[in-house]
Amino acid sequence: MSEREADFLRMAYWCQYLSPDSAHGLSSEEEIAELVRLGFLRIHRSSGAYVLTKNGMQLVAYMLDGKIPEISQTYHAAAIERRLRRSRLAMTAYRAGLNLFISSASELRDDGTLFFTAYGRSRGHNPWGSTRIAAVAHLGGVVYAVHYLYPEIGPVTLTDELAAFHNNTQHLDAARRGYLFAGESYRAVLAELGRKHSSGKQTKKVPYSEAYRTLREPVHLLSCDEVGAMQLKIMSIPHYRLKLTKAALAGHYRSPPEDIPEWDAMYDGSPLITAADMNLRRVETGIQKARELGCAHIALLSLQEQGKLLRTLYGEDPFVSIYTLAESALRHFAGGPMELHRPKPTQYLTEKGGVIDTPLIQSYRKAGR
Repeated sequence: MSEREADFLRMAYWCQYLSPDSAHGLSSEEEIAELVRLGFLRIHRSSGAYVLTKNGMQLVAYMLDGKIPEISQTYHAAAIERRLRRSRLAMTAYRAGLNLFISSASELRDDGTLFFTAYGRSRGHNPWGSTRIAAVAHLGGVVYAVHYLYPEIGPVTLTDELAAFHNNTQHLDAARRGYLFAGESYRAVLAELGRKHSSGKQTKKVPYSEAYRTLREPVHLLSCDEVGAMQLKIMSIPHYRLKLTKAALAGHYRSPPEDIPEWDAMYDGSPLITAADMNLRRVETGIQKARELGCAHIALLSLQEQGKLLRTLYGEDPFVSIYTLAESALRHFAGGPMELHRPKPTQYLTEKGGVIDTPLIQSYRKAGR
């Protein structure tokens, strides 16, 4: 069994329903077909998603020496859709190189990890309550509550969200806090943040558009695709904003005023903001301060695909210039090629150094173990 096949099975276990669009970014069609032929994987009829068979679940447990989260199977349409959204988020985190194959929030002590809260909502003990926090990520010394936004998601009880986030991550004392508002695309997230929800009743719930404006911690948009994976990879490096700005500007870098934290540099006498982390609230505050101080213009620096969106938001304003991060700048920033993670088709090794091949798998199944 290869690393790719093993990770595909692990991903199918953690997500339960693995979106085909996400799946083919992990393994080839031939490898997936082989896992189906061996009886470890099947295609769910109504959703078209990949799901593990009973034998596949037993194999994952064997591979990981039983170190897997407890899951409860569901066949309800709404629950399946939630798991498909989870698989898009999972694949984005996986391509960024994060370790998402963890089953306890305590494992978030390690930087570069992502924990799905579904595995902390066991029967009789649910510290996350009915909150919308889909996952918690530890990136570059910052802990982020991840919310997956989708059309008509409805309002959120912000006080409960804040309490659950704090209570379940208080063991990470030294880490700062932030939020990731994820979705199928940046535009999909922005569409939901622009939607108004009003029931006309007095309630503690607020629309995400209001939560976005009122949260004190940084809020970053996240597109669940390769662009979002690169964004997470950037954010996984401590002090990423300063390092990325210096890598991009090289000898042209000049320090910004200390009393304007929204600016990342002065470039040719004008302020510059690195927007690759998609903290648009910070971007908009920085632009407003530049206007108030009488600057000639301001520059935004982002990944190429992000720049297309930023141009639709700010590009018609001649006051704002948008620049794309060059590949050489990303290479200098990372100290090497800035590539998304993809496992190699080399042999998978268990924790004890063993390999898993087809004869062993067949014997394992025949023995009924």
